[in-house]
Amino acid sequence: MKEGVPVLAIVRWMGDEKFEPVFHRNTLMRHRRDHLTDDYERKRVAAVAVLKQQAATIQPTATTDIARLVRDVAAQRVMAGEVKPTISEGLRAQDLLDKRAGKMLDVQVALTIAQAMFGQAIEGEYQEIAAPSN
Repeated sequence: MKEGVPVLAIVRWMGDEKFEPVFHRNTLMRHRRDHLTDDYERKRVAAVAVLKQQAATIQPTATTDIARLVRDVAAQRVMAGEVKPTISEGLRAQDLLDKRAGKMLDVQVALTIAQAMFGQAIEGEYQEIAAPSN
């Protein structure tokens, strides 16, 4: 078990070798959890449980922007010292924000072009530019 042999393989081997008593897989898994997991793994499992509990408390509505909600929760956890983001996570988050801003700009430009094509007035200042002479 310590070398990573799957629990079901051990149970199957015990049955093939007529080993008595043949332990149930849950018994072996409990033994592995109680005696063969290192401190890091125990802390990881505890952290996953905390994240699941926290995720259950976030109640987005139909109009909630999930990205902003996650950003706000993450910012609260960073400020509280619960989470220390890595540089790569920060860069990835900034890239997502930049992509979103770029998409919004594309939508605005497309709407402006559509308004101009269909004769709607577009507010703003303009300046005539002389055609180049060749």
